[in-house]
Amino acid sequence: MSARQAQSTLLPPPSAAHSGPVLQVLGPMSAQYEGHDVPLGPPRRRALLALLVIRLGRVVPTTVLIEELWREDPPRRAVATLQSHISHLRRALAPATGPDRPAVLRYRAPGYVLELSPEQVDVHRFEQLFSTGRRFLARQDPVAARDRLTRALGLWRGSPYAEFVTHQPLADESTRLEQVRLTALEASAEAGLVLGRTAEVVTELEREVRQHPTRERLVGHLMTALFRSGRQAEALEVYEWTRSYLVEEYGVDTTAELQQLHTALLRQELGEQRTRAVLSDESPARAAELPGPSGPCCPARRSGWRRCPPGPRRPPCAAWASRRNRTVRHGSRPWPPDSPSSSPCRPRR
Repeated sequence: MSARQAQSTLLPPPSAAHSGPVLQVLGPMSAQYEGHDVPLGPPRRRALLALLVIRLGRVVPTTVLIEELWREDPPRRAVATLQSHISHLRRALAPATGPDRPAVLRYRAPGYVLELSPEQVDVHRFEQLFSTGRRFLARQDPVAARDRLTRALGLWRGSPYAEFVTHQPLADESTRLEQVRLTALEASAEAGLVLGRTAEVVTELEREVRQHPTRERLVGHLMTALFRSGRQAEALEVYEWTRSYLVEEYGVDTTAELQQLHTALLRQELGEQRTRAVLSDESPARAAELPGPSGPCCPARRSGWRRCPPGPRRPPCAAWASRRNRTVRHGSRPWPPDSPSSSPCRPRR
């Protein structure tokens, strides 16, 4: 079971005070009422609901919805078609709303508004738990911080709005939410390290670091957890792997903060206070400044590995291919782990 699957068991239900439909967008978009799925219709209608969800409680003008749904190729009767989709969505959500309650999808000039409590939409519950967790962490309450952040991350079932990549506002929101998720993961790992839960932190971060090597705060937390678990050789390997990736793909070195952490690790000075000072929440984040590499992963393909997906989540294949057969000292396994179940590049069958 992955860390994300394990966390899903901690998912708190919405408050009973807010009866009505519950929307889930942190993964395949779905709606439920009293444990039963609510049908949302064809892709265009689902995209319309998603566009309203990202502006929950705000009026979205009809002209904006038409432009975002059809871009440069709207139907001849665009307004009537939009109204038809709205009517179908309203009827789909009506049984969940109840006969004596106002509709959750309403017209309000000059457009439409989706009126749901934030607790009825998983993304808003995620951001509320994330904000609360960060506040607890700032107040040096790692137990409460870890609890809130773990519950926040447990709401994720996959990439948000992944089915709507052709709709730019939803693609942008998906990218933003993924960055927030990674920040929540970093904060949760920090709280876990303070509590001494190093094995949990290693399990949670190994796959994420492989997928997001430019998140150097994430890398630093994994190095710290490995070191405190008695796996210093692997912690050093993580640093060298990350540094090689940044140099080969972007021509840049690791940040001064990660270099300081590396030096402290070599000197056996990786105490809790030093780690918090080097990898604090205020440490500059460079991941967003580095574009995703492009082009085929030639070294990986030459060594019998599939081509990796393009974009920001593309794993560091050049560094991976050059190191995947390398064994670190003291008989430890190579890093990243060369397991088909966890490797982002999978061997050919």
